[in-house]
Amino acid sequence: VGNWRKSVALERNRERMIRLTQVAGKFATTLALKPVSAHLVDEAPFGETPAWSDSENIWFSAPNLGDVTDENVVISTKGLTLHEISHIMWTPRSGSNLAKYVQKNGLFQAFNALEDMRIEMAMVTKFPTTVDWLTAMIAQHLLAQPEQVPVSFPLIHGRKYLPKDIRKIVKESYTDQ
Repeated sequence: VGNWRKSVALERNRERMIRLTQVAGKFATTLALKPVSAHLVDEAPFGETPAWSDSENIWFSAPNLGDVTDENVVISTKGLTLHEISHIMWTPRSGSNLAKYVQKNGLFQAFNALEDMRIEMAMVTKFPTTVDWLTAMIAQHLLAQPEQVPVSFPLIHGRKYLPKDIRKIVKESYTDQ
């Protein structure tokens, strides 16, 4: 009986993920003012990354999203969606001079960290009501693991929309400068 219940719960979570992905695609299309498709995949090409995008698609990694029957995970998934929409709307993509320079010089990680901060600040400036969604995303996918807090300062510092107390804790725990 225990395995059956677990199987049913996993199937319900998967069904919710599919529906959440469908809603994310419609929301992204509306906000980006162009067609955007959202996809649920079982493997992430970038390790534990919960979502990524190109100029027309958003992919969500099912194993890295979490239990979408948990309201906090649903809230943070909305933050992920907003983050990826921000990339679609404002990040220079492959083929641009900046993207070519970044790729040629092996600067993708640094560029992506800076770009994440820039696009999120643009999103909260244009749409102030997105702060809570993006904060929930950071809380779940970056700061939920205690071992991540001391090394997350470079990723958190430029996100001025985050509460000051969170930024202060991260700054004070930054041990590997």
